Amino acid sequence: MSWMADNRHVVFGADVLGRSPGTHLWRADTESNAVEALTMSSTSEYEPSVSPEGARIAFVADASHYDIVEMPVNGGPMVVRRPNASDDADP
Repeated sequence: MSWMADNRHVVFGADVLGRSPGTHLWRADTESNAVEALTMSSTSEYEPSVSPEGARIAFVADASHYDIVEMPVNGGPMVVRRPNASDDADP
């Protein structure tokens, strides 16, 4: 899990919330207990790391191998940061 810059929201990977198979990223509000999906794909996303200003999240995406991926918190497109055939983890 990783805290957002506002110290109120936390981003985490979970596969137990019943939305789709695999592990996906979620954002939880620690004051209201609201939880929202940030990713929902046919692969798995986990090990999030929120940027210091809270605008981007780097995470591991698991397809045929592990890649470091970055996505804007505002819902912009995901970008693979280290596209290669090796397994990358722990952003």
